[in-house]
Order: sequence, then structure tokens, then C-alpha cells
Amino acid sequence: MRHQHEGLKDNLTNLYKSEAGRQIYKLRKEKVEISIAHMKYNIGFREFLLRGLEKTNYEIYLCATAYNLIRMTRLVGVKGLQEALINSTCPIKSGQEGQHLLC
Repeated sequence: MRHQHEGLKDNLTNLYKSEAGRQIYKLRKEKVEISIAHMKYNIGFREFLLRGLEKTNYEIYLCATAYNLIRMTRLVGVKGLQEALINSTCPIKSGQEGQHLLC
């Protein structure tokens, strides 16, 4: 007797064996798995501290933001990131005209 989702598993196996499936999986390895590995090993994000979908979404958003900030500083440097934030039309501003909270 087969499991109720055995057909889906067979379909995925066939997809991964096809040329199109290998190309999709290759892109996934290049795009997603590297950032997840970075979050786990370099940032130390190994498990959720909060429970519930909404709270875990906030946790992953914070972790992704940290990852993006690290990546941006490596790409353009700290000074380049500061200049980009100062010169942007950032909606996050302090009460004073032209001063950003992030800079």
C-alpha cells in the first residue's frame, strides 16, 4: 500500500531527474541555500526563539535584514552604505529635517 502522497514524491523525483529540474535545483543552490547557510553558521540563527507563525515571520525578517546589511557593507563598504542611506529618499527620518535615524 502506497502513502497518499507517494505520487507527489514520484513526480518530484522525475522533475529532479529531468534537465529542467536540474537547472531549477542549481539556481536554488546558488540563491537560497547560501544565504540560509550564512544565517545559520555566521549569524548563529539556528532555531526560532518565539512560537507562532506571525512571531517566527518577524524573527526571520530580522535575520534576513541582518544578512542584507552585512552583505551591503561587504559590497559597498560602511562609508558607501552610509552615503547611500543619507542620499536616499528614506522614509525613516527623525523629527529634524533631513536627518535619518539610520545614519
